[in-house]
Amino acid sequence: MPTIKKIINDPRNVVPELIAGMVEAYYGQLLVRPDGTPYGTFIHFDLESRSIAADEIEFLRETVPLFMKHLT
Repeated sequence: MPTIKKIINDPRNVVPELIAGMVEAYYGQLLVRPDGTPYGTFIHFDLESRSIAADEIEFLRETVPLFMKHLT
């Protein structure tokens, strides 16, 4: 999943005026069941435009499996 520094510039954002002034940056990672099927998305979002540091991304990637243990 992508790290988006400024969500208003994300081409997948189909209605930018709905999120303007709310979510500015995000990191998302797909949640996958043990059989490989998608479950949902783990998302960290920020209220200001910023890059997410590599160590924060690594922390988020390490956190996802902990959530999956409780969701499946």
